[in-house]
Amino acid sequence: MSSSLLTYFPYSNLRPHQDKLILLSKNVIKNGLNAIIEAPTGIGKTLGILAGVLPELITHDMKLLYVCRTHTQMTRVIEELRAIVAKRGHHIKGISIGGKHVMCLKSNVRNIPDAEILNDTCNAIKKKCHFFQRTKGFNIESLLDELNKCPMTSQDVYKFSKMHGLCPFELQKKLLPNMDVITLSYQYFFNPILRYYVIERFIELANCFIILDEAHNLPSIVKSIISLKLKLSSIKNALEEVQTYPHIVQLKNPETISDFLSNIYVKTIEYARSKRRENKEVKITSRKEKDTFRSHISLCTDLDKQGINFLIDRIIAWGERIREYRAKSENVARSSLYRVGKFLKSMEKAVTDPVFEVILKKQKLPSKETYLLELISFDPRPITQPLFDRVYGSIAMSGTMQPLNAFADVVGLNTPLYEAFSSPYNTDNFLVLGVSKLHSKGGGRKMLLGMQNAYVDRLTEVIRNTDGNIGVFCASYDILSLLETPLSKKVDELGKFLFVEQANMPSYLSERMVGEFKKFGDLGGAVLLGVMGGRNSEGQDFPGRTMSSVCIVGVPFSQFNIRTKLEIQYYERAFPRKGRLYAYIIPAMRRAAQAAGRVIRSLSDRGIIIFMDQRYLYRTYNRFLPLWLRENMKQVNIKPGNLGKKVISFFN
Repeated sequence: MSSSLLTYFPYSNLRPHQDKLILLSKNVIKNGLNAIIEAPTGIGKTLGILAGVLPELITHDMKLLYVCRTHTQMTRVIEELRAIVAKRGHHIKGISIGGKHVMCLKSNVRNIPDAEILNDTCNAIKKKCHFFQRTKGFNIESLLDELNKCPMTSQDVYKFSKMHGLCPFELQKKLLPNMDVITLSYQYFFNPILRYYVIERFIELANCFIILDEAHNLPSIVKSIISLKLKLSSIKNALEEVQTYPHIVQLKNPETISDFLSNIYVKTIEYARSKRRENKEVKITSRKEKDTFRSHISLCTDLDKQGINFLIDRIIAWGERIREYRAKSENVARSSLYRVGKFLKSMEKAVTDPVFEVILKKQKLPSKETYLLELISFDPRPITQPLFDRVYGSIAMSGTMQPLNAFADVVGLNTPLYEAFSSPYNTDNFLVLGVSKLHSKGGGRKMLLGMQNAYVDRLTEVIRNTDGNIGVFCASYDILSLLETPLSKKVDELGKFLFVEQANMPSYLSERMVGEFKKFGDLGGAVLLGVMGGRNSEGQDFPGRTMSSVCIVGVPFSQFNIRTKLEIQYYERAFPRKGRLYAYIIPAMRRAAQAAGRVIRSLSDRGIIIFMDQRYLYRTYNRFLPLWLRENMKQVNIKPGNLGKKVISFFN
């Protein structure tokens, strides 16, 4: 490779395929293209792409927006920039953008758990916040000199701001026009409101090149941004506000709003019960009539469409006044009336726009049962497609992007370049197995005892003979709970420890558990029992002996409920004959591939990946796995002892 192409590469040696990645990235930005790249961990994607795009970026005075899923990944980009600056002597100004929940110096604001309420509270108290006021007049030249020498993380900006009595969140926005590289979360780039107030007011997107890290998450993240949730208990809280804050607004008949909300609360639950599906999700929207949303609300009130619209607007206005009042008196801009009104108004989208549906589901909490209304979106394209059209160019990359054209379809990326990199790993360092005649069809509740025992026996063979820690990732919590007790006994008999992931486990407890699990890698080994699609199967690195074997138990299809059926139907309309593929099969294969990738995190790692479901041996499914997994998968018979021999042979 020409030395000129390595101007921004800080090390003397390239990893396998990294030269090809640099050339590809340079071509994409030079010609203002979009590219979708699948590349396994170990190639050095971050540094390779930076080395490819930075020369063009600096020459043409563009900005690089590096979009990541986690703060850890954002920090990693800044660290690579620091290496380039330190070892190559380039002046590159870069920062990572932190959210208000980590950047605010006021602990009473920073600790508000609800992001929307935190943001509203911050906006309400800005005028009397001395940190905010001081930042407006702060001269950033001295800080720019520091950034020229060393790119900063959001925590670096936080520390600087704290030392000088400035608002860290506002300071980072003030710096943006002068930055070359900005790392930020998916929320700050794809949430239209956040993007406008934090990004677009300061920089022009047409002059930005975009890199999307872990881009396989993009469709689900954007759909969650568009979707809304409302607990029905919020309507009860809104009714209490009507009684508590009548003096905030002057209404002739406030009881009209009380009656309206009460009827919606009671009759929506009655509607769910009338479907005799109290413990499942119930679709509220129906497009058999021209005005479906109003048809549902009309079941709750005698008002006509104009009257209902008027009341919803009054509810929102009343809620806004309550938020202002509580921000002054309680330092928290909170109002259930406002939240309920905004949700009811947003529900109107489901009337004419088939992208949306409204679903009511019953939730069982530890102390009570409650209902949840969800306005769900099945299509990220209304947000993603216009953005891809506006920016100068982009690279979407991940280790699990197959099939690449399906990703392009779902996010609305027109005529992109496609590139799938083969494995950089020495094939002697890993073993990929698919176990025949083993399956989790029917899920945990309907699994036959014989199949359950077969799973436990095969898992025991792997655990007994693995040199290091073992990860066992199940298709669902039902399967996990079915295997937990018998597997725990086997693990105890082998003198090892079992760590079990719990549904809705707080992140700090999960991190603590995983930290303890990793310690056993050099102490005889332990077992981590979790689920695919969870934070431990996608958001964690297990290098070396912290995970030497990983077992993929079942195929992680979404639960086939009304939500999944509606999504399949939507994609079938949008992409004929591909509905089930795009909404059901491909997402499951990506979850499985992410879990499988936990065991090989670097070129020096050694490990075994075992797909414990015969469906992974079928081309119908495995063609959607990354190249390096499907090309190296070997079939092993379910017969007792076969799997154990393979494991012993590999580690010996």
